[in-house]
Amino acid sequence: MSITMKFVTSLFLVAPLLAQGQGLAPRAYRSVLSRIDVGGVSTALNVMYEDGQPAVVKWGRAGDTLSAVMPFERVGSVQKLPGNQVLVSGASTATPPTGYILRLELDQSSGIVVRETSVIPGVDPLAVAWDASLPYLLVCDFASSSLLYAPFLPSAIASLSVLPPAASYTLALTEQECPHLAGHSSHLWSSGGSFRLTQGKWSVPYFIQYVQGVWTAQSGSIAQSNLWHADAAPGHSLPLKVMSMASAMGPSGAFQVIHDATGDVAASGSVASAQSWAQVGPVAMFYERPGDAFHVAGAMSADSWSFRPLLRYGTPEIDADVIPGGVEVSAGSLRVGSPAAMFWAPTTLPQIGAGARAATPVELQAYLLVGFNSRGVGAPPDPIVGSGASARLQFSSALSVAHSQYWNTQYCGASLAVPADSGLEGLIILFQWAFVSPGNPNRLVYSGIGGARIAAAGQAGGFMQSSAASGQGPNMGVTSAAARRRAFESWMSTDPRVVTPGSATFVLLRSGGS
Repeated sequence: MSITMKFVTSLFLVAPLLAQGQGLAPRAYRSVLSRIDVGGVSTALNVMYEDGQPAVVKWGRAGDTLSAVMPFERVGSVQKLPGNQVLVSGASTATPPTGYILRLELDQSSGIVVRETSVIPGVDPLAVAWDASLPYLLVCDFASSSLLYAPFLPSAIASLSVLPPAASYTLALTEQECPHLAGHSSHLWSSGGSFRLTQGKWSVPYFIQYVQGVWTAQSGSIAQSNLWHADAAPGHSLPLKVMSMASAMGPSGAFQVIHDATGDVAASGSVASAQSWAQVGPVAMFYERPGDAFHVAGAMSADSWSFRPLLRYGTPEIDADVIPGGVEVSAGSLRVGSPAAMFWAPTTLPQIGAGARAATPVELQAYLLVGFNSRGVGAPPDPIVGSGASARLQFSSALSVAHSQYWNTQYCGASLAVPADSGLEGLIILFQWAFVSPGNPNRLVYSGIGGARIAAAGQAGGFMQSSAASGQGPNMGVTSAAARRRAFESWMSTDPRVVTPGSATFVLLRSGGS
């Protein structure tokens, strides 16, 4: 069954009058109506407010409607997923609320099937959104006027459990950073790799993007803000590009690259003119503290958004059947005790035309190769051999990942739960993807290599307090190299996706695919 979703409107017309008459907030009266094409036939999916009773989902056409009762009273939103699946969100009327996100399968013979329910205490998921280009689920939380996100890897196989656990949600943006997060009329939807957030039908949208490891929001009414901009996408080994968006040169074009948590100056430079790039580096601190948050500051413009440079080695291989993109890790999720550290890479399948959606998914076998290293006096070089498209990670563990692809370019991702083991703090995690070519099952196609360091529990983005004084990395004199290896091996051995060392697949991966 082929299903596409078209959002029409949310029904708020009567809400203000009811709220005035009964002294209740308009949030309580939200309903959502969506149009869905099922096999070329337009149907309606309606999540209906039921006057204080549990909300009801109705799906179908006039005279032929199926329904299901939801576990919440206050209606949130609807998000289309691969196949014939949708997400529906809502919250209880309790204070504080209990949030619910349900994954529904819509089937003409079986009806509305609740495949999975996620309960999120204290959260009111007013709007949810997902885009195939990013492995995250975004949630507008009405209770805290904030945007949350969690690793999310939906599957066309409806029976698989994919919803993020409550503990995996992390703060992306606050009301101060994105004012549209405050209000009962939030609409959030994906748009070509970014997201748009509006309040009500006619408001100017905020554009929300995940850029260099950080979520940003910018009003659509602002053509360009006078900020410093930084391009650290090439990673640690190439110069950092810096630009001022000022309309004209000021008295000084000087800038500094500053570590967010410690205030350490990583590099300094100067732009020769407004709105033109300057280069500085390579920046040594990007190698020492990969995945940490940095920003650019200087008198000519306001501080840049934070960015998180990764270690980067090599370039993706080009294959006639699969083309990997640049590898990524959500550095903010890579910390001791994290329930879901997310690793991913965009993949392009030429057999699916650009902009097209395959009727049935292309199944890919992928492997996430994971190695480790440390920093400080006596630390060895990162375990990389070769360069360019021939660069290979001398990995310690490999995880088998099944990937289903509907679109020409889509991400392939995997999340790893990081144990609450302090011996992992400060460890540099390096990773590379290997794909079995759809056109040749005996060929492996490799991505480039990325890396970031593991933060302490409760901290984001790799910064550890113990590294501030010495600059030699955290716990280097406390945790031995052997203890770090044991901690890493213990972590990897608990993952059911791990490829058995010494197996034919492991040996093939170690050989670089030849």
